[in-house]
Amino acid sequence: HLRVIDLATGRQRGNAIDLRGPLGTLRLSDDGHRLLAAQDIQTENEESKYLYVIDADDAAILHRLEHVGARYQQVVADAHFAADGSIWDDSGCRWDLVRSTNDAFLWHWSADGRLLSRTARDDIRPLLMLPGTRGILDIAGAQLLPAQGEPIDLNAPGGIADYAKRLGPLYHAIALSRRNPAAWSEHLIQEAEGERREKLPASKLGERSAWRDRNLMALVAHKQRSTG
Repeated sequence: HLRVIDLATGRQRGNAIDLRGPLGTLRLSDDGHRLLAAQDIQTENEESKYLYVIDADDAAILHRLEHVGARYQQVVADAHFAADGSIWDDSGCRWDLVRSTNDAFLWHWSADGRLLSRTARDDIRPLLMLPGTRGILDIAGAQLLPAQGEPIDLNAPGGIADYAKRLGPLYHAIALSRRNPAAWSEHLIQEAEGERREKLPASKLGERSAWRDRNLMALVAHKQRSTG
């Protein structure tokens, strides 16, 4: 359930909203009057394709924006209000359901819930939406963040193929509890491995992994100093 709490009084506004799944997106408008909410991207049910626009003053649902027209059911990755009150959101199909598709879209809705545009993207990698009118950044081109696939690539000595060999069966065993379980295919592993080796040769894996670990430890130390 989603509950809107008035921090001044500590009381709940309106009734609890049943979203039937864990929250993945929760964004408040700059004026504090509207709220965007969607299920976690790993949730898979009929409600996954909706983005809710909620009146934060009385906890009433203003709009339920439905993502339709794609080959596979869409799930919301992220959403933001623009400065003019319109809404942008990024959606895609479940990454473990299918990988090589164009079923990833950028949606633009008017303030009153009308679909203004739906733009297909080249792949299902998520976008990083920037606050206000600062725009939208493709993670693939953002050097301040790890490259797509890099976390997995660095989590096994031999790279992404080694990771798939070690942990693929475990993830598949977990996936069997879902509605559409799918093992990692050899083609998928080879494609991912090929993409990563173009960006990072196997001989550089150890060096890059050590760089990642140093920076993570520096971040932990910074947080500890900041919190006293």
